[in-house]
Amino acid sequence: MKTMVKKWAKLIWSSPTITQWAQSLMGISKFLILAPFLLRVFEADEIAVWYLFYSITALTQLLDFGFFSSFSRMVSYTMAGAKDITHFEGNDPKKHGDGTANWPLMQKLYGTIGSIYLILTGIVFISLAIFGTIFVYRTVTLAGGGSDLWIAWIILFCGFTLIFFGKKYQSVLIGMNKVALVNRCLFFSQVISLILSIGILLYMPSILYLIIIQQLASIIAMIIMRFYLLKLENKKYRAFKPFSLDKKLFRSVWAPAWRSGLSDLSNRGVSQGSGIIFAQFGATPDVAAYLFSLRLITVIYQLALAPYVSHIPVFSKLRAQGKLEKLAALTNRQTNIGLLIFSLAACLTGIFIEPLLVLIKANVAFVPVAIWALMMVAWFYDMHNFTRIQLYYTTNKIIYYKHYIASAIIFLVLVALTLGRWGIVGIILAQLVSRVVIFNWQPLVKSLKSVHQNIFIYLKKVVVLNLLLLAVAIVILLMAKY
Repeated sequence: MKTMVKKWAKLIWSSPTITQWAQSLMGISKFLILAPFLLRVFEADEIAVWYLFYSITALTQLLDFGFFSSFSRMVSYTMAGAKDITHFEGNDPKKHGDGTANWPLMQKLYGTIGSIYLILTGIVFISLAIFGTIFVYRTVTLAGGGSDLWIAWIILFCGFTLIFFGKKYQSVLIGMNKVALVNRCLFFSQVISLILSIGILLYMPSILYLIIIQQLASIIAMIIMRFYLLKLENKKYRAFKPFSLDKKLFRSVWAPAWRSGLSDLSNRGVSQGSGIIFAQFGATPDVAAYLFSLRLITVIYQLALAPYVSHIPVFSKLRAQGKLEKLAALTNRQTNIGLLIFSLAACLTGIFIEPLLVLIKANVAFVPVAIWALMMVAWFYDMHNFTRIQLYYTTNKIIYYKHYIASAIIFLVLVALTLGRWGIVGIILAQLVSRVVIFNWQPLVKSLKSVHQNIFIYLKKVVVLNLLLLAVAIVILLMAKY
């Protein structure tokens, strides 16, 4: 019995998917546990400030210009023994690795990662200090514009800048398939942050103190990741130069990186940016309700993506080794799991969130259930699109940046035309329509072709099944509320 317990404990401790779920669930738990305190302790204008702060920092994460995912992918190729890190479209045996790490290439890559992130960190700091301050000015002013809120903002963007620099360690660890290690660091930092945040909200409620605690917890997590990385592989990374830009390698990285960056900025920038846009024009109660609901569905989206995202290093490794049939089967399974979790979690949230808000006497409302159902459709489409695009990106050919840019432009045009008349509904419809018009079925067809998978089999086993589940979830939601 004792041996069995140890076996299961070891499995859970080292499982990328389970630890990803644990980390995502901790993020959700943190949100759900703190939300009742926040919604009761703070007024609607302060709640709007809180969620706006984090919408802006979430958007600023995209200023890594795609280097995080590109570097992780290239570390995976290098650890698989790849002879170069250009692209792996098709099934060319000359490019396949033998499973043994290419350490000379890894040394060059590590120095390049450090140099790039040093530059990017400076860009992030300047962007938050100038543009971030401009975007929060109106909401902070409406909340009274007290010095505590402005000090909190300064601490937030300074702390976030340090955390952003630490992403270079996280990027390398994920590329080495140390996903479980990264997730454990993030999980325990969130546990510490949650416990201390509850204490603050109970005994000395303050947005300033909350931000100090949460930033410190995240900084400590990044320090721990650095410590572990420098211990791995017989301390090889200690001998590597932390800042050493290899120009030839940089040129190989730059094309997929900036394209990934534009894709991420245009993609997540639309969803997170919608809250920032609405905060500039909407009434405070409506802004607070939308930012709260946006935060909820973002958390659900991240939880549902955990089974897929946790396997991206494995996907890249399988691509580098030419195991396309196994890659196709694994991505299909993880997509099914993720979409199922999304539909169920979003449905249950829509049913139970309003009674919960009434129970805790919250100072913020939830969006109408019909709007929540529309948000479910928009984020469901985004999630499936994401899985197909990430599958194709394992070839290291980043081709969808133009689609994301075009989609973002259409989104902004539609928001300008509909925001005044339709409000939140206009924002969500703009997001959904702009994606469907530009992307339609292209990522699906392209990704399946890259792994030689029959499209009709995929439609039957993944798309149709999950669309039916989403439809059932929305019907149950509407029947429960009307």
